[in-house]
Amino acid sequence: MDYWWLGIAQLMEKIIPNLPNLESLSLRLSHVLPPRLSHVLSQLAYLHTLRVQLKDVALGPHLSFVKNLRHLELDLAPPPPDTEHSSPVVESSFKNMIGLIDNSAQTLETLILHSHDPICTAGFVHYMAPGQSLQTSLKACKGMSSFGVYMEVHDTESALMAVNSLIGLPVTILHLKCKPHMFPETPSEGYGLGIDVLKRVCQVHPMIEDLKLEDGEVGKRNLARPADGHVFVSYSGSSTLTLPHH
Repeated sequence: MDYWWLGIAQLMEKIIPNLPNLESLSLRLSHVLPPRLSHVLSQLAYLHTLRVQLKDVALGPHLSFVKNLRHLELDLAPPPPDTEHSSPVVESSFKNMIGLIDNSAQTLETLILHSHDPICTAGFVHYMAPGQSLQTSLKACKGMSSFGVYMEVHDTESALMAVNSLIGLPVTILHLKCKPHMFPETPSEGYGLGIDVLKRVCQVHPMIEDLKLEDGEVGKRNLARPADGHVFVSYSGSSTLTLPHH
């Protein structure tokens, strides 16, 4: 941990106790939370909303001090290059995230997770398999009424795996962005997320209010294809459906 971040953390340790009525806190971190700062957060009697955005993948073990949240949003940064979803660094990140969720299992009402890399998404799908720790933790959150997921995937297959991993949870927001391994030889072949993913979402997630299935960046071979092709469905007041161009 560098001295700059350590100084900021020590300053927050002194400031936050002077805000006893703090209810909502957003943190954008370049390093894990040190234990003393986490302990200070746990002493906030009215803190019910926590948003954590990470610059690196490590969430850190010390957030285990924070309990009884009603609203939680976690923004998981991409893992180091060439990292597998089963690597220790990704495994540690999910273990710490699960611990934070477990601490608020009896109070959590809304949960939003962001995954900015297909490797993080693959890790999510892995830990959401039947009997795995993340699925067990989320199923234990009986009062959770809204679950939002923003994920990046490689292709239609990985998108379907992500959609299926969420079955049985109160998914109200789902954004999937395709980051393909490579572009097709001919624009007519298309790439990214297709109608099969949309059909599957409609079959297994009837509570969806906000759905976006988005193709990744368009390469030079795809100049004939609009760069903004995506599916967007919104049920907030009115329904809109835009199908991707192929």
